[in-house]
Amino acid sequence: MIKPGLQLGLGQQLTMTPQLRQALKLLQFSALELQENVNEVLAGNVMLEPVESGPDGADGEPDRIEADAEPAEHQDDGGLDLDMPDFAGGGDGWSGDPDAWRDRAAASEESLQDYLLWQLRLSPMSEDDFAIGSALIDSIDDNGYLRADLADIATGLKPDVSVGPAEVEAVLHRIQAFDPLGVGARSLAECLSVQLAACAATTPGKAAALAIAAKYLEALGAGRRRQIQDELELDDATFAAATALIHSLDPCPGAAAGGTTADYLVPDVLVERRDGHWQCRMNPDSAPRLRINPLYERCVRDSRGDGSQAALRQQLDEARWLLRSIKMRSETLLRVAGAIVAHQQDFFDFGEEAMKPLGLKSIAERLKMHESTVSRVCANKVMATPRGMLEFRYFFSNAVSNGAMEDHSATAIRAMIRKLIADENAAKPLSDSRISAVLKNQGVDVARRTVAKYREALSIPPSHLRKQTHVES
Repeated sequence: MIKPGLQLGLGQQLTMTPQLRQALKLLQFSALELQENVNEVLAGNVMLEPVESGPDGADGEPDRIEADAEPAEHQDDGGLDLDMPDFAGGGDGWSGDPDAWRDRAAASEESLQDYLLWQLRLSPMSEDDFAIGSALIDSIDDNGYLRADLADIATGLKPDVSVGPAEVEAVLHRIQAFDPLGVGARSLAECLSVQLAACAATTPGKAAALAIAAKYLEALGAGRRRQIQDELELDDATFAAATALIHSLDPCPGAAAGGTTADYLVPDVLVERRDGHWQCRMNPDSAPRLRINPLYERCVRDSRGDGSQAALRQQLDEARWLLRSIKMRSETLLRVAGAIVAHQQDFFDFGEEAMKPLGLKSIAERLKMHESTVSRVCANKVMATPRGMLEFRYFFSNAVSNGAMEDHSATAIRAMIRKLIADENAAKPLSDSRISAVLKNQGVDVARRTVAKYREALSIPPSHLRKQTHVES
């Protein structure tokens, strides 16, 4: 019979403390989610307060987290320095395009109509023309297109304004020159033509692009390249320059605003080229600026030893842990982003076709972190790069083993397949077997079934359907 008894033993175990749980929770938040969480904490913790403005840090950038903590001898958080680290080592600020409409729309809740009316008020014109312009702007949809007949707009004006469609069209042409360029167009052809007309006369392929936009957009979309070249008498180089120019235009110039309020994408990290290398640094707007309220902190310090300020002391501890957690989040996020950018230098120089294989384990081993930590960091995080806003997870791709050949990432192979198909002869589209052979000659040993899988993932039809698409009716 087993009798109950007591015995002593030593052991070790990892306990998930509330502070550690909070740090892990903040780690996987996006910038917007972090701000929402901080706002909730601010509503219930009087020890914390936001910092609207502050002096620039030593590296020329504002500190994103500030803490007016107790003197070192009273600190119970290890005297943690809460200055934001700078991976790039100082230097010039992030250089975006301040004139881009999308940047302006993302920086405020201004609608497209508000922005156009603001430009209209700055334009010298008569009262009648201003009335016409206001009516036109009211008829522009969220994508930037005019969805009303000019005659209807002319007859719908106030009784004291008597104009005809020709005068309305003259004002419309002025609005189409507003920012974003091409807004107020009545068709895709007109939208692209307005943008093309604003290009410099020396722009390669401009004349051919204008001719294609005026008459051959449908043929271009259907892939009838030979028809366009024959009828416009274009050589291959001119056609390539013209189509590249058309593809660089914005078919929906007003889509950035859309007249609705949305959650804007806030990049956590900014990527830029410095000293011949791509480097990253924290976006100053991705982390909230917080500090300990000095008045309440002084009350807690002066009442040390009695229990009258127990609630405030608890809130002070929670506030310090939040500041420390946000600091740790920023440092960890920047380390992971720096490792990703360092590994994918060729991608930023040459595009998707130069993307290298990368896994969570590789970054974890490089930074001496756990894979789960790297996974949390990469969740819902975004980089602002010269190639667009890209999620951290975008840079991770499995390696396709090629035996004796160099391994390539799945992302790079998909980009190569897309490029081969885009450049193929419309009359003789490449089969999956042929694409596999071409890639093998380029040092990428990919089986036909793998090519088929990647092609289907890109929503590209097989060769016999592409040939039907290119055949003229």
